[in-house]
Amino acid sequence: MSKPDENLIPPPTGGSPEAHKTFVAAAASAQDPSSSQASTHLLLRNEIRVWTRDLLIAIGLALVIIVFLYQPVKVEGTSMAPLLSDQERIFINKFVYRFEDIHRGDVVVFWYPLDRSKSFIKRVIGLPGETVDIRHGLLYVNGQLIPEPYVPPQYTDVTDFGP
Repeated sequence: MSKPDENLIPPPTGGSPEAHKTFVAAAASAQDPSSSQASTHLLLRNEIRVWTRDLLIAIGLALVIIVFLYQPVKVEGTSMAPLLSDQERIFINKFVYRFEDIHRGDVVVFWYPLDRSKSFIKRVIGLPGETVDIRHGLLYVNGQLIPEPYVPPQYTDVTDFGP
């Protein structure tokens, strides 16, 4: 025969109010077998409420991050090779351009104007009001030669383009 105190569950040390409620419900069911079904129902309901709250918080945080900070994008095509490969998935930082302007050399993502489901990933070589010219594979902006160290020699196109 056991002593009366041997069947008691030791109280939790520290912890959240929900842990205390769980302890109280478990202690009550250990002392009164008829209430074990009701306490099990309360424990399950409390557990579902906690999981639902946590899930909603996680979804809310994910939406804030995707809408305002970062967005996943899939690279389609090889125009940015070797920096980015076809079908590669990247995250773009949408937050940085709220505080600073776009500069020459930045890699930007923008929506294709005729199909908003597709995005373009390109490097900025000219800024508003500048004249861009490509002669024998070399980039000129407003008549000045602009070095492109990010383009390996095997990707250089020696054709002319521009005004």
